[in-house]
Amino acid sequence: MYKKILIILWVVAATLPAFSQKDPQAKAILDAMSAKYKSIKAFQADLAYTMNNKAEGIHESYKGKISVKGDMYRLEMKDQQIYNDGTTVWTYLPNLDEPEVTIDNNDPEGGDITPSSIFNIYKEGYKYLYLKSYTEGGKTYDVVDLVPNNKDAQYYKIRLEIGAKDRLLRRFTMFDKEGSEYTYDITNFKQNVNLPDSYFRFDTSGLSEDQIIDIR
Repeated sequence: MYKKILIILWVVAATLPAFSQKDPQAKAILDAMSAKYKSIKAFQADLAYTMNNKAEGIHESYKGKISVKGDMYRLEMKDQQIYNDGTTVWTYLPNLDEPEVTIDNNDPEGGDITPSSIFNIYKEGYKYLYLKSYTEGGKTYDVVDLVPNNKDAQYYKIRLEIGAKDRLLRRFTMFDKEGSEYTYDITNFKQNVNLPDSYFRFDTSGLSEDQIIDIR
């Protein structure tokens, strides 16, 4: 019995190194992706969001638009718009009976995964592993999994699907411990678009004081 336990422990231990270390192949892909986005002054793309939880029978899907310039981003979905100019974050809910906006400070050290940080989050606090490549629509994509070092992190895994040639992020999926999967598909990518900094700031002049929630 003792020998059987040792064998089981050995087998389990043998499966751990893949995520106990940083995969050089995965790192090369991630570094190339990061460098690609760093070279792009600003970009816009269509975004398709889906959330699935098979155990709970939940499926949600939305379409929107994402714009990114450096640390700034603007995310526009049907029921929510988020503006971040690198200093301040505005979250606008346009479909309420009385539309409202919440204003908060941007916290780059807070660990949140944002449209402007997804390309670089692997650099600190994550292990990563190259999984596979696949071809779809005549294009080849590399799949890399990120696993946070912090066991209490909101997402226990993030999967990135990256173009093998252009190193653009095609899709990323975040997995939480409650069985939910949040997937973002990126299409119609347009790079080096001309976006002024003001594009990433929300104009509150059309709202009353009751519609503005400032928690800074």
